[in-house]
Amino acid sequence: MSINIKTDLYFDINDRESAILKEKKEEMAIYPLRKKDGSRIWVEDHGWVKTDEQGNILQYEGVLRDVTERVNAGLQLKKYADELKIANDTKDKLFSIIAHDLRSPFTILMGYAGLLSDDYEEYSEEERKDMIKHIKDAAENNFLLLENLLTWSRSQRGQIKVNAVKTDIGNISIEIIGILNPVAAAKNIQLTNKITPGTFAWADTSMVHTILLNLTNNAIKFTNSGGLVIIEAGISGDKIQVSVKDNGVGMAQEEVKNIFRLDATHSTPGTANEKGTGLGLLICKEFAEKLGGTIWVESEPGKGSTFIFTLPVSQD
Repeated sequence: MSINIKTDLYFDINDRESAILKEKKEEMAIYPLRKKDGSRIWVEDHGWVKTDEQGNILQYEGVLRDVTERVNAGLQLKKYADELKIANDTKDKLFSIIAHDLRSPFTILMGYAGLLSDDYEEYSEEERKDMIKHIKDAAENNFLLLENLLTWSRSQRGQIKVNAVKTDIGNISIEIIGILNPVAAAKNIQLTNKITPGTFAWADTSMVHTILLNLTNNAIKFTNSGGLVIIEAGISGDKIQVSVKDNGVGMAQEEVKNIFRLDATHSTPGTANEKGTGLGLLICKEFAEKLGGTIWVESEPGKGSTFIFTLPVSQD
C-alpha cells in the first residue's frame, strides 16, 4: 500500500518545509503528523541527506520520535498560565474598583449626610435639596456599581447559566427607557426607542436586559445636555443587531480598540463628571458572547458612539 507523504502524513506541508530549514541548522524540528485514524501526534524530527561523491542525493534518512505527551504538557502549562493571568487581572480590577471607585461615592454620601445631620438648620431649603440630590446620585451610582460587581463576580465563578428563551427585545427596550428616562431628563437628553414589540431573539432575557441597561446608561453618561440617545434594532441573516447610538463626545480609535479589554479599561468621567469603571462594558461583552453573539463599537471624537451587539433570531 502506497501513501502520499505530503497529503497523507502532514496536516500542513509547510510543517515539513519548515522542518527541513531547521534541520539544515542542525536543530530538531517538532510538528504534527496524521495517524491512520486521522488523529494527531506530535513528532520530533531529526533528518539528514545521504549523497554520493559528486554530491547527488541518494536518499533521505531520519529519526522521528513521538513527543505528543511532552507537547500536550507544554500546551496545558500555557493554558494554565493564560488562565492565571486572567484571574490575576480580574482580581486586580476588582481591588481597584473596591479601593477607588466604590470609596468615592461613599465619601460623598457620608460628607453630605454629616453636614445635614450636624448643621441642618444652618442651610437654606435650596441648599438642603441640593445636598439630598448629591446623596441620591451617589447612592444610585453605588447601587449600579455593586450590581455590576456582583454580576461580574458570579459570571467569573461560572455561577451564571444561560437560560435562552424567546425574548422580546422591543419590550426590554421599553423597560430600559422607563428606568433611565429620569437620568436622561436630568441631563436634558432625549432618549428614544425605535424597537417595536414583537422583535424576538433567542436569548436569556435577564442578560439582554443587563446589556441594554449598561449600554444605554453609558450613552447617557457620555452625551452632553441637549443630546440624543437612540435604541434600535434590525435583522441581518440569522442575527438581530441591536444598537445604542448617541451624539456625545465619542472616542479616539485607541480607546475604541481597548474598551472591551480587562487589562486596558479605565475610568473616564462623563459629561456631567459621572464616575464609572468600565466594568459594565466588560459584562456586556461577556454576556453577548455567552448568548452566541458579538459586540463592538463605532465611534469618532466629537461625533458620538454606537455600541452594537448581535443575538440569534428566535426561530419559534
